[in-house]
Amino acid sequence: TTCHSGEPCPQSGIWHAQFPGRSVSNRQAGFEVQRFFTQGKLMPSLPVHYPRLLDRWRGYREQVEPVRWILMAYQ
Repeated sequence: TTCHSGEPCPQSGIWHAQFPGRSVSNRQAGFEVQRFFTQGKLMPSLPVHYPRLLDRWRGYREQVEPVRWILMAYQ
């Protein structure tokens, strides 16, 4: 089961955020997001991190965007 940010949660359970492919949020430790949502609650947008030229010194560029949520476990 999947759901997108802004949509009501179709099933109570633990959901995992799938970030856009061009972001580093799916590939870097510490950016993974799993949360519990109850049925009917609106799925949130999340901060998404993107690479930039001087990542080591300036960090990753961040902006809040809609994400795809994937149901990992029913509750």
